[in-house]
Amino acid sequence: MDDVRRGMGWLPDYPDIRDYTFESKDILKREDIQALVAPTGLGKADEATLPSSVDLRRWCPPVEDQGGIGSCTANAGVGMVEYYEKRAFGKHLDASRLFLYKVTRNLAELQGDSGAYIRSTMGALVLFGI
Repeated sequence: MDDVRRGMGWLPDYPDIRDYTFESKDILKREDIQALVAPTGLGKADEATLPSSVDLRRWCPPVEDQGGIGSCTANAGVGMVEYYEKRAFGKHLDASRLFLYKVTRNLAELQGDSGAYIRSTMGALVLFGI
């Protein structure tokens, strides 16, 4: 049996006015929104033209072990940045998960090692980078 304590760290966010809701799908039907979306080509893909699966592994960063700390939101945030860095520029960026976890907890004014909110983690990424 594995005696190592595994941190789970994710704290559910409080609802936010910007969250996706059941009514959100109706927003895309508005003409003013359609005019903004049309130049991007979004929403034009037909299900018949989409592949049944896509292999993204060549851009994925190595799997990391957060060990006993509750830094899963920071691991997810850094993993996302590393993925897009490799996909966009072809280079692996070994970013600091612990730095992101610490600045996230500072931003949210959380004490100890009780995890973090994913929304706070994304905010820390924007404010402090990695």
